[in-house]
Amino acid sequence: MQDLSLHLLDMIENSVSAKASLIDIFICFDEGKNLLSFDIIDDGFGMDKETLEKAQLPFYSTKKNKKTATGNGLPFIKEYVEKYNGIFSLASEKEKGTQVHVELYPAGCPVCNCSQRIHPFRNSRERIYQFRDSRERIHPFRSVHPFQIGKLDDVLGNCILGHPDIDFDIKLCRKTFSGEKKEFQLNTKSLKDDLNVRSMSYPELIKFLYKNLNDGVKITKLEEI
Repeated sequence: MQDLSLHLLDMIENSVSAKASLIDIFICFDEGKNLLSFDIIDDGFGMDKETLEKAQLPFYSTKKNKKTATGNGLPFIKEYVEKYNGIFSLASEKEKGTQVHVELYPAGCPVCNCSQRIHPFRNSRERIYQFRDSRERIHPFRSVHPFQIGKLDDVLGNCILGHPDIDFDIKLCRKTFSGEKKEFQLNTKSLKDDLNVRSMSYPELIKFLYKNLNDGVKITKLEEI
């Protein structure tokens, strides 16, 4: 799966299945560190230590409806992230909630700043020098992966409208090389309280919601990654 927003959707749906009433979504790209990070935090039923370990195994599921539960969500995301030298971590506590943290390097090699997106020898500088001056700037040991964040505004908007009983706190961020921070935040509970409505499903609010999310993505330029 090349579209990272679909992985995000998968993580959000896991929180929905855990009966969360609040889902915090934090997405940030740091240009200086060439680091794209995702954090999904919910207040669902959480998992004990044993279940937490099993949840990262293929085909394991805590869903009661085994016909619709594939058990491939978290393991698939973890495999995807680690395949491209990213970081995946999962933390949870029973009756308190779960946090999924993901780190990826989408814009180029984080070691020698060449055009290769993921360097096969990130921890070995001696082997990097033989490629540093290459005109082709290609590392022969790993193929380039085309990271695409996808239609982030559509995915987030669909999640909000598809789960009207859940509150979402969405924060998007981009840290530039110059140190400037471009930020966007949308909190559905605050928004509904301000507008004195129970749901975002009114036609005027739907248009307002997607425009807000689209503006947030443009402000942070996350779809340009």
